[in-house]
Amino acid sequence: MYVQVIVDLPIQEKAQTYDYRYDGNQNLLGYRVSVRVGPQRRQGIIIGMSETTQWDPQKIRTIEKILDEQAVLSQEQIALAFWLAQETGSYFYQALQTMLPNAKKLGKKQSVKELKMRVITQVSAIALGANAKKQQEAYDYVCDQSLPVSVTELNHIFGNSAVNALIQKGAFTVEEQTKWRNPYEQYEVLPLIRHELNQQQTNAVTQILTSNHEVELLHGVTGSGKTEVFMTLIEHMLEQGKSTIVLVPEIALTPQMVQRFKARFQTDVAVLHSHLSEGERFDQWRLIEQQNLPIVIGTRSAVFAPVKNLGLIILDEEHDASYKQQNQPMYHARDVAIYRAQQHAGKVVLASATPALESYARAQKQRYGLVEMTEKAVEKQITPIEIVDLREEFRQGNLTMLSRALETAIEEALLKHEQVLLLFNRRGYAQFVKCRECGYTVICPNCDISMTYHKFQHQLHCHYCDLQLPHPHECPNCRSEYIRAFGSGIQKLEEYVQKRFPHARTLRMDRDTTSRKGGHEQIIDAFARREADILIGTQMVAKGLDFEHLTVVGVVAAEQSLNFPDFRAGERTFQLLMQVAGRSGRHKPGKTFIQTYNPEHYAITTAQNHNYNQFYQEEMRLRKLGYYPPYCFLTVVHIYANDDVQARYVLEQIKRFFHDKIHPQTRILGPTKALIPKVDQKAHYYLVFKYREQAGLHEQLTELKKHWQKQQNCQLRIEIDPGFIG
Repeated sequence: MYVQVIVDLPIQEKAQTYDYRYDGNQNLLGYRVSVRVGPQRRQGIIIGMSETTQWDPQKIRTIEKILDEQAVLSQEQIALAFWLAQETGSYFYQALQTMLPNAKKLGKKQSVKELKMRVITQVSAIALGANAKKQQEAYDYVCDQSLPVSVTELNHIFGNSAVNALIQKGAFTVEEQTKWRNPYEQYEVLPLIRHELNQQQTNAVTQILTSNHEVELLHGVTGSGKTEVFMTLIEHMLEQGKSTIVLVPEIALTPQMVQRFKARFQTDVAVLHSHLSEGERFDQWRLIEQQNLPIVIGTRSAVFAPVKNLGLIILDEEHDASYKQQNQPMYHARDVAIYRAQQHAGKVVLASATPALESYARAQKQRYGLVEMTEKAVEKQITPIEIVDLREEFRQGNLTMLSRALETAIEEALLKHEQVLLLFNRRGYAQFVKCRECGYTVICPNCDISMTYHKFQHQLHCHYCDLQLPHPHECPNCRSEYIRAFGSGIQKLEEYVQKRFPHARTLRMDRDTTSRKGGHEQIIDAFARREADILIGTQMVAKGLDFEHLTVVGVVAAEQSLNFPDFRAGERTFQLLMQVAGRSGRHKPGKTFIQTYNPEHYAITTAQNHNYNQFYQEEMRLRKLGYYPPYCFLTVVHIYANDDVQARYVLEQIKRFFHDKIHPQTRILGPTKALIPKVDQKAHYYLVFKYREQAGLHEQLTELKKHWQKQQNCQLRIEIDPGFIG
């Protein structure tokens, strides 16, 4: 028997499939193995088996060792990796690695071990002497418990000697079992909660279950009860013996979702996200495989969970940009979900109060089903939104970060013992550090972009390569002592709020305060327990959170995302404003304040009116004028090279290759220097393809990518971003 093994090699583009001999009859598809490549011993994964080979059998080596007791990848996952590599223009090796938990990735030293524990599985009748009081207590305790019972737990309560004596006397039968790491074992399962669906929710469930569409867009206003619709759909899947994957955009939302689902279904729910420890993620992955857990909740990468009998995939807040992977393979979880559901004859539900324009346009054209939920589940007045013109604040002499109207609202909320949420989507204390004498700005040496000042560490951070440098005491250019931090970040806002409202308790939630394991949950739980009055955060606080006493929301700088050079800037601003406005007034009357220097912008005015359809019409008009999605597809070719000349030359050659081959409606823009012109000491340029029909484009780009990386002896890196596929 011959096996086809893709081997882990230091240079990924050289990772390819090799044939090896296997002297056995076990099905090894999806197993990791140790093999020889030249003089080196490398890890690989078996992706095919056959009885013949195209090579000389005498020269084919035998695999040295099988590394797993069972397959780490199923046949479906291997096929998914082939599709992913083809669609994203990435290497098959990269796609395979994406399917695996960290502990099982090729080339990684085994750092996670399977935990074992001794448990009591059987109790036998035994007579104990009058003096064996401790043993009798331990024996009676176990008799009252549901088996199995942990020996370690029993030792902790009654002592080792008493428990060991009972085991030696034959009172307890002890076995060794797998101990699963549980990331949420500290959360108790709440009592079963079931809400009766209202007519709108019932209609949504019926429409989704009876529709002939593979993809359903659930467009429901904030508070319309979409989560109850999710749970009812999952119940239908469970009745049919099928599994469900539920994707959420932020890690912060996962614990809240897990608790609600455990309470509803009174069963184990698998959890997958990047803030789990390596051991927890490894165990969650194995639990899904071995115990066939029917419900998986997680962030983007959970779309690859090895579930069996997949019937439904739900993307909550489907518009969110975090569903897009930013490095190879550059997949979108939405597209992977649609492909996986097609393979299982399942269904995808995309849910949002502010759907992505591409999704809503496809629903309008009936490529997706459209389910509208226009009313809140509990009848409430829509939370009013007040736009504050910062130009007028400036004219009247207010140079602080908060407008007078917002400060007044905060004061009133604090007097009523209510809570406040402030959104400022900019990390750090100050945007840049500049010398006032010569104008020198501290730039990251790796990425050619200004470094952000973080006051609490008194350091400069590059948010792209993570370089950290001490704040200079004098200008490196002219030796002047007048070098200062300029601009505002979330740390400066926190400092101002603490000075302005000295008796208020504040919490800050950004990437710096949540970098440690459990950071998200600790901050959210503390705010929910009312251990703080004001929560200050970046965009992660805008999504899906529900606080009973939160009545005032303030957006400090709404135009910040509007000024970003991206054709989706207006859409993302509208979505963010609608999301964060939905956090206030969920249980008590509330209000949202949007501070901006651009109050006339349609993304802001339509958000104030809670009018998605008006925003959609205006944004579609502009997209059509600019020939942007959904009126075309976008594929972007990124190149990272030693210098600008090399980057431009290769992209010009790729552009020239397509000159006579492209469809008449296809446009090629660039080469263009990227917004971040240098990353990790590599010049960054890109080429944009706009097209409606261009069969074979990704395959041709992938071949060109391989050709140029080989020509340049791997001195450059080319990445293909396929944009929206589904």
